[in-house]
Amino acid sequence: MQSVSARFLTALRGPYNYVVTADLWYSRALVVSNLPIVDGSISVDRTSKVRRSGTVTIGDPTFFPTFANSPLAPYGAELNVKWGIAYPDGTTERISLGWFRIQDVSQETAPAQSSGALPVVTFMDRSQAVDDASFVDPIDRSGWDVKPLLTHLVQDVVSYAGVSFASGLTSGTVPGGTVFDGSRWDAVTACAGYLNADAYFDVTGNVTVVPVPVLSQSTPTSAAVWTMDASTPAAVAAGASSSGVLVSAKRTVSRAGVYNCVAAYGASTGSGSPPTGYACDTDPRSPTYFGPSPNYGNPATSSNFGAQVYRYTNNLLTTPAQCAAAAQTQLANFLGLARSLSFTVCPNPALEAGDIIQVIYPDGKAELHLLDSFTIPLGPSSTFSGSTRTLTYQLSGGT
Repeated sequence: MQSVSARFLTALRGPYNYVVTADLWYSRALVVSNLPIVDGSISVDRTSKVRRSGTVTIGDPTFFPTFANSPLAPYGAELNVKWGIAYPDGTTERISLGWFRIQDVSQETAPAQSSGALPVVTFMDRSQAVDDASFVDPIDRSGWDVKPLLTHLVQDVVSYAGVSFASGLTSGTVPGGTVFDGSRWDAVTACAGYLNADAYFDVTGNVTVVPVPVLSQSTPTSAAVWTMDASTPAAVAAGASSSGVLVSAKRTVSRAGVYNCVAAYGASTGSGSPPTGYACDTDPRSPTYFGPSPNYGNPATSSNFGAQVYRYTNNLLTTPAQCAAAAQTQLANFLGLARSLSFTVCPNPALEAGDIIQVIYPDGKAELHLLDSFTIPLGPSSTFSGSTRTLTYQLSGGT
């Protein structure tokens, strides 16, 4: 979650006045500040190639781009969208929701409207620009260090974007014969996968590379950065605020999209077979438990849930140990998917995909969830929605 003041978090739980604006930039120069935003939304999804995307409606029909050099023309212009709370003392606390390249602008003109309706701008974060800049020809990057390579892949397209790596991410050397072709962002993702990490453009317009978020049975409640809570007596008794923010919650239990075993495959450095590595759900308390003493080649040895195997390939991996670590990282993306939550709450735009949040239901039951995706309203809507996942056995306890 973005760093905000305690006053900001308190204000989210009560009536407040919010302010949404956007600054328009072109060639790194400010063109128009405080564009009036009257509606729109931003979607955030950590499983999507483009993490942040959305639309905004500009409250002035004259901003529809008539010429190639019009401010909102989609030829390299960017929006920095901001969301803030206007406090009673006249001050405003703002946060950035991201830097976005304009993809297209639409305007529906009615006969009675001489100047047309309000323009609607569709935008995506800077990862789309990196992805669009596909390799013109296959390119060999054998022998490069993975971290500088990831930085190079990004800054070849967005030269002014910073790239930061979380501490503890161990780099290595790209194996011989590694050729990138097609999507440049896929190459960035492969480098992040080697580091057992996620790479994405953050709200500052820079690339952040961080370990894949994990929610386990040992995750403490203190890891939650925000609490989505009901304000019923039972919820308050369980630690919820009397000014709860939870509007609705739909819980789902499903096996669709659930994998309890991951097989990771790397690149062969000679005439032998490619290295492989495996990871599985080894917690016997889990309903998606793979089974005792895993025999990966024989699904009949798995538990009653059965074997559901996800195959992951990354040609930067050259050893079984690297493949096993990658398999464990990929498994973290699936654990907990069997029990998901779709929610509607009062907005907290400071949240980030991958955050751990606490949910306290009207009946007082509490769960930790990993926030996978959410949508931030930029218009009259007072709530935002999203989806999370949690451990399927969390309510029944465990240690």
